Amino acid sequence: MKIKKLLRCSFGILVLLAGGEIAAQNLAGASFKLSVKDNVVSFQGEGALLGEVLAELERQTDIKIHVSDSVATEPIPLSFDDFPLAEGLKLLLRGRNYILTYQKPLLPKDRDSPPKIAEIRVLPDGEAKEVPTEAQKRASPQQVPPTSSQKEKDESNDIEE
Repeated sequence: MKIKKLLRCSFGILVLLAGGEIAAQNLAGASFKLSVKDNVVSFQGEGALLGEVLAELERQTDIKIHVSDSVATEPIPLSFDDFPLAEGLKLLLRGRNYILTYQKPLLPKDRDSPPKIAEIRVLPDGEAKEVPTEAQKRASPQQVPPTSSQKEKDESNDIEE
């Protein structure tokens, strides 16, 4: 009798443990396949998590990718084959706020080529805003010289005081 109870308890614990393992697999996202070759991307894995897919994209390319934690766990609701990289990214990131940074071609022979994507930033929902370029960050704010009417107004204020 005690052996049967022990076996039932053990079986129940095994079922609970197995259930937890299945749930963890589901939380990790669906399996997927991403391939990038010669600026052409293919993606199969509807339901895969955005953060995992973009981490794989970063691994396969030299694009630096930053994904907000709040959107990294969103599932990707599509699959596609043989799209140009820029178009494939638009599909993967559709409906999300993101910033693409491009790199100018460095070699004269590449100047006629389209600019290369250097960095992707996927922002949390509701936080899209203009991001200053590196040149804008380095430049000090320029003051616009006052117009003649502004000078006259300032001078009249000085007289009244």
